[in-house]
Amino acid sequence: MSRFVSKVALVTGGGTGIGRAVAEALVAEGAKVVVTGRREEPLRQLASEHPDAVRYVTTDVTEKGASAAAVRFVIEQFDRLDILVNNAGVGTLAPLVELDDDALEQTLSVHVRGLLITTREAIPHLAKSGGAVVNISSTLAEASMPGASAYSGTKAAVERITSALAAELGPQGIRLNAVASAGPRISPEPWRSWQAKTLRGSPARCCRAAVA
Repeated sequence: MSRFVSKVALVTGGGTGIGRAVAEALVAEGAKVVVTGRREEPLRQLASEHPDAVRYVTTDVTEKGASAAAVRFVIEQFDRLDILVNNAGVGTLAPLVELDDDALEQTLSVHVRGLLITTREAIPHLAKSGGAVVNISSTLAEASMPGASAYSGTKAAVERITSALAAELGPQGIRLNAVASAGPRISPEPWRSWQAKTLRGSPARCCRAAVA
C-alpha cells in the first residue's frame, strides 16, 4: 500500500510501543517519518532499520523549545509536514496520595502541555499541507479504576483538546482525531465503568484516523 507516498509525519514518543508501531505503519505505506523521544538508542535503532525513511530527534516534549526544534528539524529534513502524531506519554498509575508533585507535574506536562505546544508549533506547516493531527488517548479517559486519577484525567483532557482544536483548526484545512489505546482488562468491580467508545490503538487505526 502507498497511501502516504510524499507525506511526512512527526511521531512523538516514537522509539517504542505504540509510537514505534505507528511510525513503522506509516513507513510501510510510503511516508517519511521523524520520531522523537527521550532515549536515543531505540530511536537510533528504528532509524537504522529504515535509513531512507526515518529520521530522529532525541528530545523531551516537556522541555522549553523542544517541540519547536523538532518541527524545525522535520522541515529541514523533508521541507513539509503532513501528519502529527502526539503519542508521547507517561504511565502514571498509582494512588493519588502516593504521587508527589514531580510525578503529577510530569504527567500534566507530557500529556497536556507538551501536546498543546507541539501542535501549536506544527499548525503553520499542517495548514500549508492540509494535514492531520492524531492524538493518542486511552480508554481510561472514560473508564474508572483506582490509581488512575492523574493518567485518566490528562487523557480525558487530550480528548477534549482534540475536539476543541478540530473546531478551531478545521477552517484551516487541518483534521484532528484522537485514538484511544486499549487499557487493562480487569474484572468487574463496583467502581468500574467500561463503556468507552474507542478506536483501538493499532497502527492501522492510527493511519486511518490521520486521513479520516
